[in-house]
Amino acid sequence: MGAGSGLGAAAALTIAQQGGRQTLVDLNEDGLTATQEQILQTVPDAPILLVTANVTDEEQVQHYVDQHVATFGAIDGFFNNAGFINGTVIPIDGGQHIKY
Repeated sequence: MGAGSGLGAAAALTIAQQGGRQTLVDLNEDGLTATQEQILQTVPDAPILLVTANVTDEEQVQHYVDQHVATFGAIDGFFNNAGFINGTVIPIDGGQHIKY
C-alpha cells in the first residue's frame, strides 16, 4: 500500500493540487496508474513520476530517490505512506526493528 490507493492516493491528489512535483511509489502498478489518472483529471499539468517498487528493498528505494532527483532536480519533502499487513519485521532508523 503506497500511492496506488487509500491514504497515499488521497495525499498525492492534495499535493498535486498544491503544485507539488511528485514521485508516486507502490508495488501495485495498476493502482499507481489509476492514481495518476485521477490526479490528471483534477490537475492536468501535474508533474508526476510513477515508480513501481518495494519500499522494503533499500536498493529500490535508492533507485526511485535517484529517479526523482534526476527528473525534478531535488526533493523538497518526503511522505512515506507504505503499509505492511503481513507481520513483516521492518528496519527503522538506528537499526531498531518493529514487528507488525
